[in-house]
Amino acid sequence: MTCFRDLLTAAERALTSLSNGLAPCLYAQRQAKVMQAYSEATRAATTALQRSEAQLSLCSAYLIFAQKEAGSLNSLKCVHHSLSHLTCAADQASTSAIESAYVAWRRSARGALSNLDLDLNDILSFWTRVVSSTARQVVLKCKLSMDQAEWILNYGQRCMVAGSDYKTGLKCGHEAAGPVEVAIQSAQRLKDSVLVKKAEALKEAIYTFIRCTCESAQARVQADRQLASFGPHPHEEEVWQVVDKYTLALRQTEEQDLLNECCAHARLGGVFDRHLKMRNKAVLNCKRAVQLAHHIKPHPTGHEWYMDCQRILARIQREQAAEEQAKQDEDQAEILKELEPQLKKIKAAKAKGARDFLVHIKQSHPPKLRVTWLSQLMIISGRP
Repeated sequence: MTCFRDLLTAAERALTSLSNGLAPCLYAQRQAKVMQAYSEATRAATTALQRSEAQLSLCSAYLIFAQKEAGSLNSLKCVHHSLSHLTCAADQASTSAIESAYVAWRRSARGALSNLDLDLNDILSFWTRVVSSTARQVVLKCKLSMDQAEWILNYGQRCMVAGSDYKTGLKCGHEAAGPVEVAIQSAQRLKDSVLVKKAEALKEAIYTFIRCTCESAQARVQADRQLASFGPHPHEEEVWQVVDKYTLALRQTEEQDLLNECCAHARLGGVFDRHLKMRNKAVLNCKRAVQLAHHIKPHPTGHEWYMDCQRILARIQREQAAEEQAKQDEDQAEILKELEPQLKKIKAAKAKGARDFLVHIKQSHPPKLRVTWLSQLMIISGRP
């Protein structure tokens, strides 16, 4: 009778020889032979340690199948099968072996999910099956629950970045809150302070996302919709309602979501400029939006709100420059008007000649110093 070690080595060798370039039907046949070889090795296992080793090998085999099936739903099935074998091995295998297998499984699961265009319901269904299959393994359940919460949170964040889809973002945030609570309870049960801190940090990130990103975006989008419904001459009370909603959105961001904060400041600047004619507040909000935008990567120069801020600031700058010039011209005109009688006398004196002009200057506009060039000139000329 062939021993366990020989059968397992033969199975692993058959797995290694499995090529991606095979035709689908031939690949399926080879894959079936590989699984048959692993089944024979598993049946030949006589000790708990051998059985756990066989399960870990099967876990690795299914992860390889998942990589070869990348981009298809079969990859998710392979990932799920690999986890079931990892769970079976967890009772007897060493902690380091389980941890190594879990890291490989986690990497493969993320790759399989990333390569598929799944909606939120598909993701939730996948993770529900994954976590439920590890109910007896507290350590795996804790880590997988955190993976589940983190993946759902990341999906919600991508939805927010792509199009401010606060409804999906809120749903993701609330869906992620359940698994993270399970993770915290499991970590507390294990008395693992590292896992507890990690789970609590993830919980804080989820609630920050709900409050500072989704709820803030919700207030901003509602204000956008109300602003878009305005006619040529909206009622002032309605305008202030929009201002209140944008202010609420800014307060809820708590400087955690820069993009949402930039949008709210930009919209608020537009409201103050176009509807309330409060130019100082318009400039303040638009400048704040532009300043914050410099910290966003990639820089949102092509966004509509950013270009609107630049237009508002440029127009207000031109208006202020024109007003300052007009004020200077007005002040200069008033001064010239006050000096007009004196200028006429000076002009008349100048017309009579240089000596009469100097006499007029000395008498009408005497210098403050006792001895000046004018006094010296009058002395030289012999005039008193």
